[in-house]
Amino acid sequence: KEGDEPIVAAGILNLFSLLPHASHFVEPLVKTVIKLEVVLNRFKGYEEGSPYRKPLARYLNKQSQYTVSFFFQRLRTPMYSELFQHIVALEESETLRSYLSGRQCSVNLLNVCFER
Repeated sequence: KEGDEPIVAAGILNLFSLLPHASHFVEPLVKTVIKLEVVLNRFKGYEEGSPYRKPLARYLNKQSQYTVSFFFQRLRTPMYSELFQHIVALEESETLRSYLSGRQCSVNLLNVCFER
């Protein structure tokens, strides 16, 4: 039905969280969500938020190591850093938050922030 395209796309994104060992989709899915959100304003009813972020968060939560690596390389780009902050704050990202709070990840974050 016309106007349901965002719901269909969100449903497709949600399928990726069901795949085992699918870390190679981190970059293409993040980039696809960014592109989808750019055109989301063409659809009514999505002014308050993206229907894509929770399904993306469910997938990224299962790929914590790859997700953190991907976003740490792009922290200086506002589009990526803002998306990462939002994803990490979602209820669906509990494992990702745990990974981020680990010692090795903390060291990596400090290295990224202070350019080592």
